[in-house]
Amino acid sequence: MERGNGAAMTGNIKAAPAVGPKGQVALVALSSPYDPDILAKGRQALAALGLTVPPGPDLTQADRYLAAPDARRAQALWDALTTPGVDAVLAARGGYGITRVLDLLEAQLPAYRGIAPRLVVGFSDVTALHLWLWTRLGWKSVHGPVCTSLGSEPDQAREHLRQVMQGTASGTVLRGSGLTRGVAQGRLVGGNLAVLMALAGTRYWPDLRGCVLLLEDVTELPHRLDRMLTQLLSITGGLAGVAGVALGHFTDCDDTKKGHTAQATLEERLAGLSIPVVRNLPVGHQAPNMALVHGGMVTLDASVGTLTLQEEAVVAAALT
Repeated sequence: MERGNGAAMTGNIKAAPAVGPKGQVALVALSSPYDPDILAKGRQALAALGLTVPPGPDLTQADRYLAAPDARRAQALWDALTTPGVDAVLAARGGYGITRVLDLLEAQLPAYRGIAPRLVVGFSDVTALHLWLWTRLGWKSVHGPVCTSLGSEPDQAREHLRQVMQGTASGTVLRGSGLTRGVAQGRLVGGNLAVLMALAGTRYWPDLRGCVLLLEDVTELPHRLDRMLTQLLSITGGLAGVAGVALGHFTDCDDTKKGHTAQATLEERLAGLSIPVVRNLPVGHQAPNMALVHGGMVTLDASVGTLTLQEEAVVAAALT
């Protein structure tokens, strides 16, 4: 397996400029089709934060279970990252589709390495893009709400996202519960468990050594979680070299008919690790989905069940 050649290995970490209160956020549909009415609520939430959305491509004509054909979605990302005046890129929604365009992005890797970083925000299927940006470009990005989920997030999560985008979130503490003991520091890498494991064996698999691994998921029954965790443990030699594990929401993952729970599976597979593991962090497919800096330094304290942001996603700038 070719390991990623990104910042975790090279130390060449890049951050985008901070997004000002009147910043422009481009919406890009990189995954599944979206509901325009739900997207509109997210746009209203962005406006309430003082952010504007410039005109972008109409990606409402779905290609089966995709928002648009692969080449068109890949081009939309390039345009959002290179169009003058755009300060950040927000995924319209998650679902499925980004793993299909990674090879198209890879074909343009020299061009991508020639542009300045811009902040990319999203979660779920966007995990694949976060990992590509990290392993191939060394960019920090934001694991946080997509536009279609932003409208249903509480004010706390929206305000926190604004702080992350502006570069004023360092020191934020997210609270969960400890599954093991101990304290770890490292760069946060990962996201959706199913998407992460879909990249196993590819050039986009991240170097997890010294990292705090973030995991969350939705509608994956306990036996499926077990399968993926078993694969993860096998690939990494029991997470050897990983500094710690941060577990977010595992939403609608219980098998209520059989009485099997996601939490019991997580505990059975991970409680025996000799590294800090914190579960029930407010991250993932239910509110609140608190934004985290993918590639940013964090402190994970399993003794008290906390995750603390130690590093901004962006380069500090005078905000106007």
